[in-house]
Amino acid sequence: MALRDEIRAEQSKLKDKPFKDKWNYFWDYYKIHVIVGICLIFFVGTLIRDVLNNKPYAFYGVLLNATSYTDMDTYEEAFGEILGVDLKEYDVIIDNTTNVSQDNYSELTVASVEKIMASVAAGEIDVFVSDQDTIRQYGYNDTLMDLRNILSTEMLDKYADRLLYIDMVDVRLQEQKSMDIFADTETEDAASDLAGAEDAAVTADSESAEETDLYAMLYTDPSGMAEPVPVGIYLEDAPILTQTQSYLNCTPVFSVLINTKHPAYAVQFLNYLDGAAPLTEDEIFAIESKAALLN
Repeated sequence: MALRDEIRAEQSKLKDKPFKDKWNYFWDYYKIHVIVGICLIFFVGTLIRDVLNNKPYAFYGVLLNATSYTDMDTYEEAFGEILGVDLKEYDVIIDNTTNVSQDNYSELTVASVEKIMASVAAGEIDVFVSDQDTIRQYGYNDTLMDLRNILSTEMLDKYADRLLYIDMVDVRLQEQKSMDIFADTETEDAASDLAGAEDAAVTADSESAEETDLYAMLYTDPSGMAEPVPVGIYLEDAPILTQTQSYLNCTPVFSVLINTKHPAYAVQFLNYLDGAAPLTEDEIFAIESKAALLN
């Protein structure tokens, strides 16, 4: 018997059956199709919703390793108003949920690191705020901006005693080491160059050629550095961070990503966190012009 004839025969049997029997017959034969169809509709609907709601970032700041998961919606809206951003068209993100442990490389830490690396590579993140060791780690990975490239002389003077420095000689030293380890071809010439870089990083009155411990120097004192670069600002008692109890166990440090697409917004965020007045239009223009010269 042809399949079409079988279907007609089954339908004729059900013609006078009660609804319950018809439903049982339908469910027995078509439940898989129904389940697959519902899942497909849900997936397509979710995809369409995400695409429609996926707004470009006007600003993306990360409060890395924050000690509080305070809902940041109110702060995002307030900062969006300062920026003059239409939040229906753009997202203003202040992420305080990302944590990277220096001591415990759990699956969560690995996932967070991968997320950060992807976002940094894409140029999505504008600002990092975190503990000083984490900021210095990203600084020595050549990820953070020299703050002299975007801050005015007045702002640099204001934060003069709160600037966190790294030594670019040590950055290049670390890069050279990484290249040597990766290539596994460390020659005598390379070793000689490495020793020279180490000598340059030691203070003038030091007789020792021993390698400098990158994480033991005084971070706010550039006098012992060969090529000091300010990459962070200590924000002790910053009003927003205090209100949200974001860093209870350390003094948070503000930094700007080297490839930020919104340098003026990054500086505006510094003022927002520290309770300072918003930037004027002239100040915004000066920051953007200064940053544009570097690109």
